[in-house]
This record gives sequence, structure tokens and C-alpha cells, in this order.
Amino acid sequence: MTSPLNTLPALEKTLQEVEILLAEAEGFDEDRKKLVVLNKAAFLLLVGKFEAYIENLVEEFVFAINSLELRAAHVPERLLAEHSVQIVKNVKDHLNNGKLEKVNSMFIDLSRYWAEIEPCNSLNISNKFSYGKHGEKELIKMFKRCGIESIFDEIVLYDPQEKYDSNEDSVLDIKGIFNSITNMRNNILHQDETPTLTVGNVKYYKNILVQLAECLEELLQKIISNADSKRQKEGMFDYVI
Repeated sequence: MTSPLNTLPALEKTLQEVEILLAEAEGFDEDRKKLVVLNKAAFLLLVGKFEAYIENLVEEFVFAINSLELRAAHVPERLLAEHSVQIVKNVKDHLNNGKLEKVNSMFIDLSRYWAEIEPCNSLNISNKFSYGKHGEKELIKMFKRCGIESIFDEIVLYDPQEKYDSNEDSVLDIKGIFNSITNMRNNILHQDETPTLTVGNVKYYKNILVQLAECLEELLQKIISNADSKRQKEGMFDYVI
């Protein structure tokens, strides 16, 4: 059985830097300018840390899938397709440079994956957000590469500020909140705006992003566990090398 992803401890550790800034901000109640700067800095750091975490999570997911050495039928089809597209993109450069043997080798390697002649143990997809792009569309795109069609259809989060008994009133519009966070980030960085941010606001957004991170890890772990279960149920596959 493959080991769990277990990426959350690293996120919690790196978010301690955000807590340091917030602790500083709480000591500047009388200095409005310093308070605003510290809250903005803590907010931007929070968003940056979350995005870095997502990129690391996807990288760890692909590593875990490769470690299982699955047959193509057990790999999320979108993941294998994304890997194939990445390979094909590189083919053009090799072709233009006259490296026909390399081109031939790349296509043969791909065909051996799809035909289940070899295990899928070197899959590679982009774990980076598109340069200069942020928001829910980019997050959806990132996890679609992993085999999840639309993450926001899979996730239910509850307001961390409310005491609830699983009632509908406490369910968060996580897509809307994520876009709001992204818009504030963009306005601070690109429009030099100063949104109304308190220490409480930043802590609230931090709690929500941590909840979101937990759900995303759980979704990817479910894919890994299901694939591993199928692999074990069918037994070892005798690949033709």
C-alpha cells in the first residue's frame, strides 16, 4: 500500500511565517500605517504560500502515482493524456533539430504506456500555475490535469467562524471566496490598492485556505488509494519489456 501524501504538515510549518506577521500587526493598534502594511504583507504571504503548496501537492501526487507503476487502465486518463501532450510538445523541438531517433524513441515510449506494455512510472505534467494567471479557473485547470474534472464540484467547506451542525447556512461559497482572495491579491500587487484587511480577516482567510488544502489533498489521496487497490486486486502485471 502506498504511503499517504501527508503534505499538510509542511503547509502548517510554512504558514508560521504568516502568523509572525499577524502577531506583529496585533501590536500596532495605535499605528495605523504600520498595521495596514503588516496586514497586507501577511495576506500576500498567505496567498503565495498557498499557491506554492498547491504546486508541491501536485508534484507529490504525480510522484506517488509513478511509484505505483500502474498499468494505463489504472492511471487517471486525463493524467496520462496530459503527460502525452507534454511529450508531443517536446517532439517538435527535436524534429526541428533533426533528432529523428529521439522523436522515434519518444513516440515508442508513449505507445508502450498506452498499450500497457510497460508500467506508467515516469509520468510528468506541469505543476505550475500559468504565468500571471490566478483564481478559480487556474486552480480547476491544475487539478483537471490530475484527473479531477472540477474541484469545486467535489468540495464542501463550512464557515470556520460559525458553530454549526452541518446545516446549509454555514456552507461556504468557496469558489467565490477564492476569487475574492485572488482579486484582493491582484489589486494590492498591480493596482497598489489598500483593501480593508484586519488581523481577523487574514486569519479567517488562512483558516479557509487550510481547509481547502485539506480537501484537495484528500481528493488526490483518494485517486492514489483507488488506483493502488485496483493494482493489488488484479495482482502484478507481467509487462513485456
